[in-house]
Formats: sequence, structure tokens, C-alpha cells
Amino acid sequence: PHFMHATSLIEAVETGHKEPTDSLLEKIKLNLNLAREYEGMISPNPEIAMAYIELLQARFEYLREEDEEAERLFKKAKKVFKNYHMTKEEQNVDEYYLTLKLGQFVQTAKKLIDQQEYHLLKDKLREVLTSFPDDFISGKIGPQLKEILGFIAKLSTSANELKIRNEELEQ
Repeated sequence: PHFMHATSLIEAVETGHKEPTDSLLEKIKLNLNLAREYEGMISPNPEIAMAYIELLQARFEYLREEDEEAERLFKKAKKVFKNYHMTKEEQNVDEYYLTLKLGQFVQTAKKLIDQQEYHLLKDKLREVLTSFPDDFISGKIGPQLKEILGFIAKLSTSANELKIRNEELEQ
């Protein structure tokens, strides 16, 4: 029950239905700790149970903006799922990781666009592309992701060129 409660609270924050207040983050933290303690006592295979908790903990760490810890936990969970040939769960780790990384990029991109700092979009995009570990984002999505991000980089360059031309025309 603690795992499910923590999951529902995290999903509510991730989908924008709840604000990540200190009180809510404490509730999530408490439920994750209780889930970890409970699973460690009763699970017939605690390693798999703990991998699910690590995955949820990673999502929580991203909410807290603890990116390095979140990435460490994603890797840890994925390794367990891979060891037990749990392909679907491995893909879930990749999807959460991808969603969170791209979500961060979108937030940064919005700020840069509002500030008309188009030239910085390309650099931020490059950071996103190089931040994925080699063992993440495999299969079909890897090439598609690179293609989409390459397209965004071209748009960034074009938008910056248009901005410069407009400034020159205004002068």
C-alpha cells in the first residue's frame, strides 16, 4: 500500500495535478521508506521488489531536482531488470528516463524562447543528447530521438538567424 500511495502521489505531481510542496514531498519520502522496509521483510525476491522501488525513488529524486541520484537509481533498477530478463520493465525505465530528460529540456527551451535566446537552444539540445548513457534509449527510439532532436537543432539555428536578420533590418 505504501508503494501504491507513493506512486499515485508522484504521478499526480508529474502530470501537474498536484504541486510538489514540501509537505507532499515528505509524504512521498515517508511512503517510499515504508515500502522499502515492508518489501524487505516479506518479498520472496527482494531484489526485483527493490528495483521497482528504486525506479519509483528515481522519479521522486527528479521531482526533487536531484538529477545525479535519480540517474544512479534508474541505472540500478535497469540493471536488475536486465539481469532477470524483464524486457518490459527495462523499457519502462528508458521511457521514464527519456520523459524526464526531455521534460527538463522543454522547460529550459520555453525559458530560452521567452527570452529570445534561440542560439542557446542548440547548446541545451546538445547537452540532452550527450546526457543519455549508452545503455539507455535503445531499440527503435534511439534513432528517432536523435532525428527529432536534430530537427529541433536546425529550428534553433534558423530561428536565431531570423532574429539576427530582423535586428539588422530594424537598424
